[in-house]
Amino acid sequence: MKKIFTILSAMLLSVSAFAALNYGSTLTQNDFNDNTTVISKIIPDGSEVVWDNGQIRCGGTATGAFSGPAWNWDDKGVVIALAAGVPNQLSFQYATNNTAATKSSTDWSAPDWYVDESENGSTWTNAWTTNSNSKTFASQTVNLKTTTRYIRLYYSGNFAGYFKNIKVTEQILMGTPDPESLDFGTVKVDDAVDAKTFTINYTGMVPTASSSDAHFTVTPESFGSLYDYKVTQTITVGLLTNEAGEFNGTVTVAGRNDKSATVAVSAKVEKYDQTINWDPAESVDFGGEIALATATSGLDVTYEIENPAILKFEGGKFVTLYAGETKVTAKQAGNYKYNAAEDVEKTITVVAPTTYGDFSATTCDEAVEFNETKYEESFAGDVTVGKNYMGGDSIVHVAIVINHATFDETSMTIEQGAQETWNEIDLSTYEVGPHDIPFYTTNAAGCDSTITLHLTVTKQGALVVPVELTFCEGGSVEFHGKEYTEAGTDVINAEGELRDTTYNVTIIELKKSYDEAEMTIEVGAEETWNEIDLSTYGVGSHNVEFATTNAAGCDSIVTLHLTVTKLQTLEEPYAIEFCEGDSAEFHGKWYFEAGEDQVEAEGDIRDTLYLVTITVHEVPVIVPGVVEVVAGEVVTLPEGEWILGEETVSGEYQTQPVSEVTTLDFYRYAETEFGCEYIDMFAVLVTPNYEAIENVNAEGKAVKFFQNGVLYIRRGNSIYTATGEKVE
Repeated sequence: MKKIFTILSAMLLSVSAFAALNYGSTLTQNDFNDNTTVISKIIPDGSEVVWDNGQIRCGGTATGAFSGPAWNWDDKGVVIALAAGVPNQLSFQYATNNTAATKSSTDWSAPDWYVDESENGSTWTNAWTTNSNSKTFASQTVNLKTTTRYIRLYYSGNFAGYFKNIKVTEQILMGTPDPESLDFGTVKVDDAVDAKTFTINYTGMVPTASSSDAHFTVTPESFGSLYDYKVTQTITVGLLTNEAGEFNGTVTVAGRNDKSATVAVSAKVEKYDQTINWDPAESVDFGGEIALATATSGLDVTYEIENPAILKFEGGKFVTLYAGETKVTAKQAGNYKYNAAEDVEKTITVVAPTTYGDFSATTCDEAVEFNETKYEESFAGDVTVGKNYMGGDSIVHVAIVINHATFDETSMTIEQGAQETWNEIDLSTYEVGPHDIPFYTTNAAGCDSTITLHLTVTKQGALVVPVELTFCEGGSVEFHGKEYTEAGTDVINAEGELRDTTYNVTIIELKKSYDEAEMTIEVGAEETWNEIDLSTYGVGSHNVEFATTNAAGCDSIVTLHLTVTKLQTLEEPYAIEFCEGDSAEFHGKWYFEAGEDQVEAEGDIRDTLYLVTITVHEVPVIVPGVVEVVAGEVVTLPEGEWILGEETVSGEYQTQPVSEVTTLDFYRYAETEFGCEYIDMFAVLVTPNYEAIENVNAEGKAVKFFQNGVLYIRRGNSIYTATGEKVE
């Protein structure tokens, strides 16, 4: 059975979308044939699971066919996908086609029936099982888990098994809201009001929330899932305060299958009260301003005027029309947010105006009569002459001027010959000096008027001339008979017949000038300065003077601060070589190993930067060659002389007898191509001539001999080591 279920799980996981069995609907042949509803038919041994005459047959070949013990229909059935929702109960009927009444009881056994459930189609738990061989359909209900998404019905037995009338019901629940009513109380228009909430419990639906009155808002408007089981949702209800009134409604939470719940909502939204503030003056002059009323709401105030002949309200202000008294009522009717204000009534009196006129007269030594009054002298003031048309005073501004003959004087100063006139009198003809010139005319009042001009004729204006005098240090300069030897300023006045001249003299003593200049050159550079050859100056700092004359003709000395530098540093490669283990010195610096370096060497006119390469030559380490010979043999030495002990040998060397293996070390002193000294070595390994030193004991039974430096002993036909071990 485990193998079957493993195959089934893989099949289920490969199905990504399915039609699923609707809750409350009996499984039909179309459902059976739709692999998105019956997503698997469990057929482990290749025999059929089919739709047979309105029912599912598991095993067998035909309705009523007996299979017999040899036919074993193990674990045959179907896997059904459920629609979205919360499952409640599975109901079905089951029976076998057992015709064993004609068979012995040993030919068959009662079959097993199973119902399993799963959340994911891969992990299954058994929900119901029984053992029955009834040929009459039995009815069965099975309580399912709320999280079940798949069910499988299968059968094991010797006969064909049948399932029919397969149906699954679901849980659809809508609880009672808490609380069942929400009252926002009394609030004001446009006030911000805290939202209120209630909770609702539901199962197996996607509820929607809505309000019957648009003044109440609902959040969220939709929520939940068909798979939700006993979920509690909080609903938020808000209040819109954009108009006044009493509002009563319901918030309805609607779900599936006509499941719904309602919450009563209520609120009273009131307008704000307002008042009119108005305190105008009880009386106002004709044409005067009258204070306006204001409403605490900020809304505009209107006015009702009892006598519109006295006052009118126009252009946002009161306008006086006539003298008198009238009642004025201020009103504010309110709007969606404010109640109408209580009217404010005032009585305003418009005072009759005072009218004004003007009278003016000018005479020469004559009296003036006005409003039955004779004025002998000038007069200026207001005179009340009666009442105007509204009963106010009529006042005239009187200005009477009585003039007399006048005698005036004036003064003028001009330069002689200036083209000036005064009252059309040519003044250019008057000589230098004072003059009194009379002029006769009539004044504004028609009276005689004499004006005397006190004229002063002067020379023409002094000419001011700036003069700048210069002289060199130690000299002098002369101007208008006056000699100057120091710097400074002076004023010289020179008289003339018609014009004097003033000279503003500035005396400037020109000092010797001392200038400086700077220059930097390399030593020996072909440079000149003011025709002075600079190539002759050595490395260092120099002050070079040049005497000349400046623009004013005075001595001028220019000093050149000359810096003469060395020539550009020369870069030179330099190689140092020595043998391994030695050292070398260059410009006071010692070197012990190979590498690269830079050494600066100062010179009189040029520094040198040596780019040093240090090479260390390797001293050969000689591993001596070894030649093996038997004592007494001649050895041919490598070319050249060799030292053996205190003996110098060359060519061929005759080895001497030895009793044991002996090494002869030949050496000589040599030099590398560079000249590094080293010791050249050559070794000869001399092996004793064992045949010459065989040792036989007194009985003649044992012989000692050496081979490759090892002592062996022969006893008869056997050979042994010195330690007694037999050599095969």
